[in-house]
Amino acid sequence: LYWSYNNHTLTISGSGAMNTYTAATAPWRLLTNSIYTVIFPEGMTSISSNVFDNCYNLYAVVWNANNCTAPSAETDAPFYAIRNRITSFVFGETVHKIPAYLCYEMSSLISITLGSGVTNIGKHGFEGCEDLASITCEASIPPTCGADAFTGVSIFIPVYVPLTSVEKYAKAPIWKDFDAFSSIQAETTSVTSVTAKPSENSVLMEWPTAVDAEVYTLVIERNGVTFCVLSFNAQGQLLGIQFAPSRNGTRHAKSAMQTATGWQFTITSLEAGTTYDYSVTALKSDDTPVYTQTGSFTTTGVATGIDQISNQERECENAKILRNGQLFIIRDGKMYNAQGAEVK
Repeated sequence: LYWSYNNHTLTISGSGAMNTYTAATAPWRLLTNSIYTVIFPEGMTSISSNVFDNCYNLYAVVWNANNCTAPSAETDAPFYAIRNRITSFVFGETVHKIPAYLCYEMSSLISITLGSGVTNIGKHGFEGCEDLASITCEASIPPTCGADAFTGVSIFIPVYVPLTSVEKYAKAPIWKDFDAFSSIQAETTSVTSVTAKPSENSVLMEWPTAVDAEVYTLVIERNGVTFCVLSFNAQGQLLGIQFAPSRNGTRHAKSAMQTATGWQFTITSLEAGTTYDYSVTALKSDDTPVYTQTGSFTTTGVATGIDQISNQERECENAKILRNGQLFIIRDGKMYNAQGAEVK
């Protein structure tokens, strides 16, 4: 194996077992603060334990090793010390087996893409990835999963699989625990304009690539108030993200998935029966717009808001209601959240 570095990307090439490095002896140790992405080759058969412990800015991994030796325990995984920093993990078409513990407790991981050749996911492979927002699996046959492969991952996140395999995944062990399967749009869809496909509490946004575009910026607003702003580079990597804190104080994170002619991602935690506005802008390197497209969408379902509270409830000195599963208080004709802030 040998390595090269260019533009914040560390590329491991060749075949065979990796030398027994530590974070302190790895040949790229002087570049650890500058490595944002690492790419592994198809022929790599083993990887050193904890070899990326000091790469605190590493956020994206492209894994092409088709049959790499698994770590013996979670603490020996190559990314264990920085498991809360990696946000994107892509498994290439050459990958057959995903090693056990490889993505164990990657609490910041927000998307994974499994290539069409994946047949097996090792035990505890994605256990504890609690912020995972979407899974894309291009394999026509659902990969077999080891013990606790997805333990701790929300069953409500979207899982994108081949159109002809949706039913197979819905019946397969482990996979059937997930609640929402969708077909991979890239199989049949060419994106020529920005589209929004809303459901009750989420929306799937798609936008086209543009020649000379270096950055894509997406803004979602509700009643003139910004809900989120996301920026991606020409390769779909997340450059910046700003989500307005939700009413319970948490923040959200998402990433784009590549389609045949553009990009897509799903925004969750939207309110049911609510209209949102969006804009997508493709920018050149000098910030000159290539295109800007705007529109709106309305989530499905019925919103339960203050305007739907009965007159009797409005006149109550202190009434409690549930709106989209969250507690609010009606007092003197005004609505407040559980923290006491007025909601208009």
